[in-house]
Amino acid sequence: MDKSILMGPWGGNGGDEWDDGVHNGVREINLVYGSCIDSIRVTYDNNGKPFLAEKHGGIGGSKSAQIKLQFPEEILVSVSGHSCRVIYGGHPVIRSLTFKTNKRTYGPFGVEEGTPFNFMTNGGRIVGFYGRSGWFLDSLGICLSSPKPSLCQRIMMMFKWIKLQFPDEILISVSGHYCPVVYGGSPVIRSLTFKTDKRIFGPFGVEEGTPFNFLTNGGQIVGFVGRSGWFLDSLGFCLSNPKPSLFRRFQIMFKGFNPLAIKDGEDNKTKGSKGYRWGI
Repeated sequence: MDKSILMGPWGGNGGDEWDDGVHNGVREINLVYGSCIDSIRVTYDNNGKPFLAEKHGGIGGSKSAQIKLQFPEEILVSVSGHSCRVIYGGHPVIRSLTFKTNKRTYGPFGVEEGTPFNFMTNGGRIVGFYGRSGWFLDSLGICLSSPKPSLCQRIMMMFKWIKLQFPDEILISVSGHYCPVVYGGSPVIRSLTFKTDKRIFGPFGVEEGTPFNFLTNGGQIVGFVGRSGWFLDSLGFCLSNPKPSLFRRFQIMFKGFNPLAIKDGEDNKTKGSKGYRWGI
């Protein structure tokens, strides 16, 4: 099996834990639901053969749904839904579920009330579920396999092709966007654009979210800092030899001279910045 990662779970802490394990993919999903999702049972693919996992949840529910995927041509890529309490003082449970494949959307099933959640594999596939259940489906988590390379990994691969003509070409600007990609998650870097003193590389990624732009103002970028996990969570820069500002250059040229306070030779009055402006 491919290396897998767990996402979630979403929902409450009631019921008992369960885990279907890691498989090659999802073939079929059976739901029983009413005012919430009462139970779920999944048929997975194990090397071309169907594997029926245990049923998770209670015996209630007035409606049922059978979702048959055309595996392996059709794969599960997204799960979304809602969770909240259905009993006063009780734990939150899964109220609704919607499943999306690379070909179509199934659902929503249940009642779309409460706190929403939404997970998209971003190029990978869902190969298992885990969660908690008792009388209802209390929570649901996802096992993800073969994920699309993270932005950090894609940047590393891109740098194999972004070759600067150093030292004649230097990196002077980095810009991009950041925002969450998982509901309730922390923001991550969504896109990056690199600018040298000769050309521009990018944008790479998805230009969505809060934009940022950093220009060295005459210096050069000589290092990066940041945070990363499954994605590139944040990015910072180490700047060397920055170009002094115009005001700073005047200070260097005229040590001890204050351009904002000049004495008039006749009446010895001090004129401030309103009387004299410095510029080019």
